[in-house]
Amino acid sequence: MKRYILFLILLLLAISCQPKHAEKTKTTSHFDKRTNLNNYLKTKQKAIKWINELQLDLPAIQSKKLGEKKFLAEYIGFYWKRYKNETDTLIKKEIRTQLTPYYQYTLSRAYHNMQNLDDKLFKKNSMSYLRVMWLFRELGFDITSYRQEVLKIKPLLDAQLGVRGNWQKEVFKDYYHIFNLKMPSSLINTHFNNGIITQELPLEKYNLHKVYNFTHFIFAGFEYGNKTEASRFNKTELHYIEQILPQLAKRYRTDKPNIDILGELVTCMIFLGYTDTPEFKKSYRYLLEHQNPDGSWGAYEKARKKIGNDIDFRAYLHTTLVVFEALEEYNTGAFLGSKKG
Repeated sequence: MKRYILFLILLLLAISCQPKHAEKTKTTSHFDKRTNLNNYLKTKQKAIKWINELQLDLPAIQSKKLGEKKFLAEYIGFYWKRYKNETDTLIKKEIRTQLTPYYQYTLSRAYHNMQNLDDKLFKKNSMSYLRVMWLFRELGFDITSYRQEVLKIKPLLDAQLGVRGNWQKEVFKDYYHIFNLKMPSSLINTHFNNGIITQELPLEKYNLHKVYNFTHFIFAGFEYGNKTEASRFNKTELHYIEQILPQLAKRYRTDKPNIDILGELVTCMIFLGYTDTPEFKKSYRYLLEHQNPDGSWGAYEKARKKIGNDIDFRAYLHTTLVVFEALEEYNTGAFLGSKKG
């Protein structure tokens, strides 16, 4: 996990995520709901086309020791964002059909290799290993055999929790509860502590790593969008979040353009109900306007020269996912509208 985060942060530092080849969508200077909806629908279809054409060669990724479960979780997560709010049963069926080959791969012995990984690669894969199971369950696939495989390596899962950060332990605790896995003491004795949020750092103290932790404490607090109340944050924390979020969004929209981080910050604003704020509207429009012509988000072409087409799943996939999630949560999710005026 740390290695993946470091790779992602280095990419984001080295390459501006403001795409030089982005195709701008025409928008109005004000936040017109009808115009927003039309632009969102066009943007969504282009993103779907891109993800449909992206093929993950999971055995090849596994052979390179890149953490294929991480990328699989991101890939399925894109389709899950579509699926959960979709009302058309035919489209739901199409999504399940698209994902069936990947589900079938998770039934293979090759996929369930966790016990053979070194500590670093195990840690990199472990949270995503549970998330993939959760995603397939939510998509209506049978996870009976998957859960049996998880039980086989549960002592290893329990042991690595000791080196996990607080928001990560909270996510594991949610998965253990969902899948009726016996809680180890490292989770039983852990109480949600909002870490970097309680420090109330000023803007200048934030670097990319700290912003990443900040957004993920909020994601964990809302169970990645499955919970609609901010009950894990007290009034003082909510006041601080409300003040710092627009500052961070403005920085990564203007001073240090970075659409990957901006996508996460916009999702945080949606979860917290800050969608009537000027900075949300500017940032949301920025996401719409900076989609690449092929439907993805991000600007990693310099890295393609070094690592080839792997850059599609190693960088573009994550950035496209976080931006798509923000657009979907705002337009179709339970967070539609603002909780705050």
